[in-house]
Amino acid sequence: MRLAKRHRRYLDVLATQNVPIGDWTKGETQIVTDPKEFIGIERRLRATYAAQGLPAECGNVGVIWESPWFIFLNDPVLFPPRGNQSSPTIGAYNRVLFRGELNGNQSVFALLILQDGRILLNYSYRSPIRAWTLEGHGTIAHTGETIPDVLRRCVKDETGRSILSSTRLSPSNVGFVASRELIGSSVPVFLVRVGDQQGAVKDPTVNGSVALTPAELARAFTAGTYQTRDRNYLCADGYTAYAFLLARLGGHLSDTA
Repeated sequence: MRLAKRHRRYLDVLATQNVPIGDWTKGETQIVTDPKEFIGIERRLRATYAAQGLPAECGNVGVIWESPWFIFLNDPVLFPPRGNQSSPTIGAYNRVLFRGELNGNQSVFALLILQDGRILLNYSYRSPIRAWTLEGHGTIAHTGETIPDVLRRCVKDETGRSILSSTRLSPSNVGFVASRELIGSSVPVFLVRVGDQQGAVKDPTVNGSVALTPAELARAFTAGTYQTRDRNYLCADGYTAYAFLLARLGGHLSDTA
């Protein structure tokens, strides 16, 4: 049996992931790991999609595409039986990984607090949603970086400030799930208190910043936007909202009115 490049690469990627394969007999979506089954699954899926008028390539499984930042997988899977079925249904499920995580590099997110208790947020333009946003700070670790290392670099690059202290907000084995349907990553969330002295901002995605009280940020989330004299910013970022909720519930914010 000769595997396609996408199949061989998929096996390499899967070997780096410490994730449950799943068990269809327990109602879970089970990843098929036997490469002998990949080609047969593809043939069935390609025929199904072609019959629906879609490109047959939609049925390809394995690593479908890679960029310097992301890896797009189409997992060959077994869906649990439905209704009167007694056997699983063959299928595929799209999943996107942060590329750096293949090397054990973990993404992090930080809610930054100034010494006066205000929350420091970025103005950014996010191309996927074609909108200006108000959001917190995050990045992915470089190879060999510890969590304190990556937090220091993130804060320095995005704000030019130094860290005074940091506290993990999310539980030790849980992080923020950016998308339950697509992104296969869970990102730990931290509260980071920073100094008032600001240096140069190096991150090109940051287009300025604003400091809001917790009450002001709560109102912005309620409205869905934050209005300045020059622009209207979308205030609906899930990372920021999750961190803000955990910080309020944990009593880390002084102004929660």
